[in-house]
Amino acid sequence: FSQEFLDYFHSVHDDTTICGRAMMRRERVIVDDVLNDPDFAPHQAMAVSAGYRSVQSTPLFSRNGEPLGMLSTYFREPHHPSDRELRMADLYARQAAEMIERKRAEEELSRANAKVSEILESITDGFSAWDRNWRYIYANERSVQLLGKSKEQLIGQCVWDLFPDAVGTEAYQKCQQAMTDRLPVHFEARFDDKWYENHVYPTKEGLSVYWREITDRKQAEEALRESNRRSKNILESITDEFNAFDRAWRFIYVNQAALNAMRRVKGEELRLEEVLGKNVWEMFPAHVGSPVYQKYQEAMREQKTVPFEAWSPVSGRWLEGRAYPSDEGLSVYYRDITERKRAEEQLRYHAYLLENVHDAVIATDERLAVTAWNKGAEQMYGWRADEAVGRHIWEVVPVDLSDDERAEALKELEEKGRFRAEAVTCPKD
Repeated sequence: FSQEFLDYFHSVHDDTTICGRAMMRRERVIVDDVLNDPDFAPHQAMAVSAGYRSVQSTPLFSRNGEPLGMLSTYFREPHHPSDRELRMADLYARQAAEMIERKRAEEELSRANAKVSEILESITDGFSAWDRNWRYIYANERSVQLLGKSKEQLIGQCVWDLFPDAVGTEAYQKCQQAMTDRLPVHFEARFDDKWYENHVYPTKEGLSVYWREITDRKQAEEALRESNRRSKNILESITDEFNAFDRAWRFIYVNQAALNAMRRVKGEELRLEEVLGKNVWEMFPAHVGSPVYQKYQEAMREQKTVPFEAWSPVSGRWLEGRAYPSDEGLSVYYRDITERKRAEEQLRYHAYLLENVHDAVIATDERLAVTAWNKGAEQMYGWRADEAVGRHIWEVVPVDLSDDERAEALKELEEKGRFRAEAVTCPKD
């Protein structure tokens, strides 16, 4: 084929080409006549100029299913390959795939070998290699720094002769295990008040050891454990109920207050182990579709904090809470506000009564500024509620009391919490 042809199809990557179609389907595609294939229409002119009419394309895949390339056969006339031709194409395809994989592996190995020495000298981990007699045969620069000995002092020397205090320690036992069992081992060990992480691998010569100081990490882990302990103590001591779920809606944490609430529904014998790992909607199906369910789903779906007040059909309580999404799932704090909701309902009922009685009902603060003014007061005194609220009571309810009588009334109110008087008043106009 001409270079023009090769360049053209090298830059075409959709399923209108035979190769593209075969790769997307992950199977061989045969077109007996490209001029009669409507999907190939955009490329028919190029096919005519190249002088072919029929194509078979067989995709090449690695052993793990990775696409490697394409083996295509072109025919100058309309043609359908015979079974023998297809078997030959399959044989060539397998050989080509193996050659490509082998070539890639060789290239990768060559690149890896070229970098080994550079990597070993540049890594921040210490790396040492020992023969089967425990003698150093290699030590990288970081290993030299950590051990405090030069390469000349290490190479050819037995590790246990150089560091006799390590004999009998866990590190000694793990290395002996790796050498004897010919299996890799991983362990953390402490030397001279410093922590080290060690990876020991058997090799043909002996052992290879990667190791690094992890003192800071161990201290951070201890600090994290202490923080988690404090967090758990806080969650267990608060009176709010707290649950945490993973993304599959399984309980991953339940504090004591929440567990106690579940026991009132499920029975006092319910244990924490019976809750953790369970799906909340399967454990409490009555919640599905409820306002609580909808708020939880909203927080998880939109990844935002969602406050809520909702009636729980499971516990028969009003709950107030906040749902907090996280990478792990959802954390929810909530409390029982049933009594508060009842009190609010009572207040709404009383407010309704006040607004619908014909008598004037007025409330003031300690400075006698009006704070409440019902419809009865509006009708009696002619002031709208928005006009009266905030004004001094004597301004909107003028009375024919003298200054002494007013002072006496206020004194009685202060001492007894109430006073009763009869006075003549007049409306706004």
